[in-house]
Amino acid sequence: MPFARVLRKGQMTLPKKVRDVLKVSEGDVIDFEITGSTVIMRPKVLVEKEEGVFFANLHRIHKKTGNIDPAIIEKAIEEAIRGVRKQGKKE
Repeated sequence: MPFARVLRKGQMTLPKKVRDVLKVSEGDVIDFEITGSTVIMRPKVLVEKEEGVFFANLHRIHKKTGNIDPAIIEKAIEEAIRGVRKQGKKE
């Protein structure tokens, strides 16, 4: 079983086996869930605020459209965006 030693200021190096299992590398963000003396670590993906808003809107659209394949919805949105951009260039 892998282990790590806690250094000054609480720093430690995750063993290679743990990094490989979590698929994390330098600069990645890890989320911790603490229950009693048990700690669960999960890699986190952070997105820019604008991207988060886009995905939240995409999720809302998917909920409203029911069982339509999200890829079809995303394609329709991309086509609509291209159409708006073309109109902007004509003006």
